Amino acid sequence: MKIDVNLVPTSTEVWGYKNKTIVVIDVLRASSTIITALEFGARNIVPVLSPDEAVGLKTRYDSEDVLLGGERGGLKIQGFDLGNSPLEYTNDVVNGKTIVFTTTNGTKAIRSANGAETLLISAYINLAATAKKVVELGNDTLIICAGRQGSFSLEDAACAGTLCATIGRLISIEETDSAKATRMIAASYASPLDVFTASEHGQHLLSLGFKEDLEYAANVNSCDTVPFFIGGHLVLER
Repeated sequence: MKIDVNLVPTSTEVWGYKNKTIVVIDVLRASSTIITALEFGARNIVPVLSPDEAVGLKTRYDSEDVLLGGERGGLKIQGFDLGNSPLEYTNDVVNGKTIVFTTTNGTKAIRSANGAETLLISAYINLAATAKKVVELGNDTLIICAGRQGSFSLEDAACAGTLCATIGRLISIEETDSAKATRMIAASYASPLDVFTASEHGQHLLSLGFKEDLEYAANVNSCDTVPFFIGGHLVLER
C-alpha cells in the first residue's frame, strides 16, 4: 500500500482520487468534533463552505432535527446552535440530529476532495480505528491535512504522521517523501498535547479559552468511530 500526504488541501482532479482511500485530518478541531458528534448519535453531518450556505440549507430542511454548527476564527458563528468544540456535541444535544457544519479549514478540506470515491475523517481520537479501516479497504491512501487558512499546520501534519506509523504497524507500506516527513514530525513530540501547545493554532485556541478542547483532542484512540463522506453527508458507515 502506498501512503501519500498533502500537507495542505489542493485542487487535485477527480481522477487523482480514483481507486484511493482519502483521509481528511483537521485535528483542531473539525475532525475531532465530527467524530465525536457521530459517536454520540448524530444522524449525519453536512459539511458546507460558508455560514450563508449553512443557514440556507437548514431553511430548506425546515426541521427541528437540524442544527447549525461551526466556527469562524475559532468562535461559534452568531445565530448558530453549536460552535466547533467537540465538548458541545454531547448525546443529549446531537442524538438523532442532522448537523449542518461549516468551519474555517476542515469543511473546506472535505469539500476539496468531493470527488473521492472513499473519504474518511480522522484525528488522534480515532487513529487506530482509521488505520484498521484503511487496511480493510486495501487501497493506496492519500491523507489530506486541512492546514490553517491554506498554510501548513503542525498539528495536522503530526497527526498524519502518527496515522502513517499506525498503518505501517498493520501492513507493509510505501511512503512518499511527505508521508515520511510527517512521521518524522510526529516522532519529534512526546504527545499530541505537546504538539498542540507548540502549534500556532493550538496557541490561538488556548488564548480563546479552549484548553479542555485541546486535552480532549489529545486523547488517542478514545473513539472507535470512522466517519465516511457519502453523497454530501458524513455518516458512520458506507
